Amino acid sequence: RVRGSITSESKLVCFDQILFGFLARGNIVSNLVAGAISEAGAAQAGDLMQDLKTGHLLRASPRDQFFGQLIGSFFSTFLTVGAYKMYSTIYTVPGPEFPVPTSQIWLSMARLVNGGKVATNVFWFCVAGGLLATVLPIIANIFENRRWSKYIPSGIAFGIAMYVTPNWTIARVVGSIWQYVWKRKAPESYDNFMVVVASGFILGEGITSIFTTLLRSIGVPAITCWGCDRFCGGMKCVW
Repeated sequence: RVRGSITSESKLVCFDQILFGFLARGNIVSNLVAGAISEAGAAQAGDLMQDLKTGHLLRASPRDQFFGQLIGSFFSTFLTVGAYKMYSTIYTVPGPEFPVPTSQIWLSMARLVNGGKVATNVFWFCVAGGLLATVLPIIANIFENRRWSKYIPSGIAFGIAMYVTPNWTIARVVGSIWQYVWKRKAPESYDNFMVVVASGFILGEGITSIFTTLLRSIGVPAITCWGCDRFCGGMKCVW
């Protein structure tokens, strides 16, 4: 069960991949391109609507928001392409540092709808998982006013936790526990600072990732032995 500002681009990708599996039989590239276009369009539309909604709540000028989006879109074109080239030059993408699990799912789906086969008995597990993910939100909506309804798990959360790497899943579990305890122990502090703290974690890791990638691109070695071999892909330790 997912509520809030979550767009449904993943569902559009699956639909487009199945559709192009019939329209362009055997063409995996066109299948992936169709999915990429629909996913990008849905994701950008969803992000834009979230930005505009936030601006509306803050009583910001729609005209200023429009020009802000245009300026941001122009510069982000160069920044995103440059960032991808930088990461793909230094790291192997996909690779140990960046496994890119979603792309593997897209590729597997494209192969499947173009005549590929799944392992024995996997089909029935897919059917069971689909039925379970369908029933859970129905139960949650029927018993929405019951106290225990908020503990009904999300099928999407189950699926994401299965294909992303453990370092993502474990961190989300720890963050959820922290969020739960914080809200119970200090609700006022939680309401005032939770979003700021969470945003700080996200922004901080993103900026640090770019900074460390730049250092690696110019040959700066790891400072401690914690950054050698298995931690930094074979960089030599200063000490």
